[in-house]
Amino acid sequence: LMASGFLYDYKSLLPIEGVTVGFYSDLSDSSIYKTYPAKIAKTDKWGYFVVKNLKKIPYRVFAFLDINANSKFDIENEKSAFIDNFITPSKAMRKDSPELAYTDIKDTAACLARPKELDLYLFKTPSTRQYIKNSGRKERKMMFRSFSAPYPKIDSIGFEGLQMSKIIKQFNPTRDSLVMWINDTTYKAPDTLYLNVKYHKTDSLNRLTPFKERVELIAPRVKKAQEKPKRNNFGQKENKKPENLIDLKIEAAADNIEHQGFVLNFPAPLIKSAIDSISINFISPKGQKGVEKFEFSRDTALVCTYYIKPKNKIRQGFEYRLNIPAKTFVDIYGFVNDTTLKSVMLPNDEKLGKISLNMTDVEGNYIVELTTLSRDRVLKTINVSKDGIIEFPYIAPGKYSVRITSDANRNGFLDTGNLSEKRQPEKVRLYRMSNGSSVIIIEESMEIVQEVNIKNIFAD
Repeated sequence: LMASGFLYDYKSLLPIEGVTVGFYSDLSDSSIYKTYPAKIAKTDKWGYFVVKNLKKIPYRVFAFLDINANSKFDIENEKSAFIDNFITPSKAMRKDSPELAYTDIKDTAACLARPKELDLYLFKTPSTRQYIKNSGRKERKMMFRSFSAPYPKIDSIGFEGLQMSKIIKQFNPTRDSLVMWINDTTYKAPDTLYLNVKYHKTDSLNRLTPFKERVELIAPRVKKAQEKPKRNNFGQKENKKPENLIDLKIEAAADNIEHQGFVLNFPAPLIKSAIDSISINFISPKGQKGVEKFEFSRDTALVCTYYIKPKNKIRQGFEYRLNIPAKTFVDIYGFVNDTTLKSVMLPNDEKLGKISLNMTDVEGNYIVELTTLSRDRVLKTINVSKDGIIEFPYIAPGKYSVRITSDANRNGFLDTGNLSEKRQPEKVRLYRMSNGSSVIIIEESMEIVQEVNIKNIFAD
């Protein structure tokens, strides 16, 4: 008997060549760690594999990128994939079997049309050994600490001589990295701070046990001021910017301003925001001017990121100007922003196209991405949690793909799997046109509307 299938990278959905696909007659969960496969095959350029000479018995199916070529899985270094259920082969090997027929590897259509029974998605299991991996102090009032594995079990965190009520904390999505700021402008932070962390650490027997660790955090050295002021070509002293200015970064993209607006990134948390002094002005293609109403909000996870989003629908060919007067914002150091002007011009190019997707049967949260054809670059991301139309405007002629992630835990990013816990990575699928192709071709001035039934896409 035989069994065939395709293997893909769980995130990009691109095929991976040279991966070992193993069928294990040992049905225990630990078979991939302790035994060798009964039968193996290697994936080709298109991720395709055929495992031959199988018996009509149940098998566990694992795949792994065999870096050290020992035909055995090494969890610390190698990516893996698995099938949830036991697989009992049923296809007989015959001379005329299309799975065994020669296929020119350069013939894309023929290679992708080969019969398959299994789909595997390769991922890397995160480290399970838990300990404090790194810690430090980038500024006198800014500290960081990171763990070696995601989702650590933390019982308590506290500074010696400093109340935690004066600390602003920001975890990353997997909670293995923490940044902390001292939210007290009157507090004179000493050169050395001590942080006590009570958490569950991996011991010598690979068990998580309660542990208390005292972390020393030393303030960075202060750079020496320049002894002589810089002078210009005329021998005049150059005007130095005040040292108490916030280094504010503003992002604004024409194809994303309707969904995100202007994105403001501050180096430290704010303690004051004079929103009423901010304004957004627009200029039409005919030179007409006006004031745009907006919404101001902070990111739900990033304490130093804010959004200024126009309330009304963005109009093609208009220029939008964000005006932020000096001293609108004050951060935890008492620093203030300088006068800032940021503008974005909405294209009026008739050659640009647009993709509209009518999302139906949406149950849960999904991340919809417009990517390049090679899927190595994400051009735009939209989070979807209900039925409705989403748009990708201002698209240059070319070939694209739409990648959809089932964000089951609603954390806003794709979670990898865990082999030891038998947990698959979150599902990622490509939207396919009515002809079965995942390639969306946009020509000049083309606007396409597609129906996307989420339930059908994730039916497998």
